Amino acid sequence: MQLTKDVSVTFFPSGHILDSSFIVLEAAGKTILFTSDLGRDNHPLLSIPDKPPASGINVVVTEPTYGDRVHDTSAKSFANEINAGLARGGTVLIPAFAIDRTEVILMALRALIKEKKIPPVPIFVDSPMAIAALELYRRAVDENSTEIRPEVSQKWINQDPFDAGALEQLATNEESKSIKDWHGSGILISASGMGSS
Repeated sequence: MQLTKDVSVTFFPSGHILDSSFIVLEAAGKTILFTSDLGRDNHPLLSIPDKPPASGINVVVTEPTYGDRVHDTSAKSFANEINAGLARGGTVLIPAFAIDRTEVILMALRALIKEKKIPPVPIFVDSPMAIAALELYRRAVDENSTEIRPEVSQKWINQDPFDAGALEQLATNEESKSIKDWHGSGILISASGMGSS
């Protein structure tokens, strides 16, 4: 996209969240790559991100939040933690980013319940932003968006990939407050800030 006579910008799908991009800015004879958050090749929902240009870049500006760690993403470890919490008769609290992480967690929980690796308990999403994002992800899956892995859209035709059968979406303050009166085992996914997740 030509912004001015001497400045242009090109957007590339970054696979971080729906509609995320990294950009290449060309200005004053220089080329700058702004990566933003780059997605990963093994995201369970989103298509593989485009690769940044291999050459011709003068400056790279990147976001390094998790560049120094490897996350344990094994389903077995996740199931073990959930089962340990549920065995104590409590509700498992999962702090999660409202956009993308909530959807990934819900898909993982659905798979664990289907495979009988965790019991089918009520699952609550307590975040208006997460619920709004969830609707966007549902629509992208239903519409076979190019940002969604083709196998995901094909697998979930006319089905909700995020609901294992007992999903409760707490969108209002009143609904959010009502969870304190609920007794029993369950899973609560609540939005968290950058510094706490």
